[in-house]
Amino acid sequence: MTENTITPDTGILNLLKEAPELDDLRALTPEEFAEITKEQILMMLKEKELALDKFADPFKYLGMSYMTADKAGLVEEFRQESLLKANELDSALKKYGMDREIAVKNYPKALEKGLPVSLRSEKDISSGNVSIEGFPEYLTKLME
Repeated sequence: MTENTITPDTGILNLLKEAPELDDLRALTPEEFAEITKEQILMMLKEKELALDKFADPFKYLGMSYMTADKAGLVEEFRQESLLKANELDSALKKYGMDREIAVKNYPKALEKGLPVSLRSEKDISSGNVSIEGFPEYLTKLME
């Protein structure tokens, strides 16, 4: 009989040692979900404000050396890129906000059905090292 060289002897493996954080994973509570998604909106708002500030005052970010006529095109390009970024963030904020409203309402039902957004480690949750940048479709649709 040949020796099995592909599958290790599972009796020998220390599964906790192989994946020490496996038992530390859990779903977010509805309160944590609401707070983390609110923080995501605030972060997106800050990014949008920064992009608008770059559009309004490009020299604050580029430096005064860009005030020469030969660099005017670079300044205008920087301003337009900043405005484009602000507009993209504005659209993303509106979509995220509408999806979030539905997702926060649906999240407790999703948990009951065993459908959390994802599992996170207790360490990450308690340290605030969790972000939710989008929602699964089942959270943004009406649940029965």
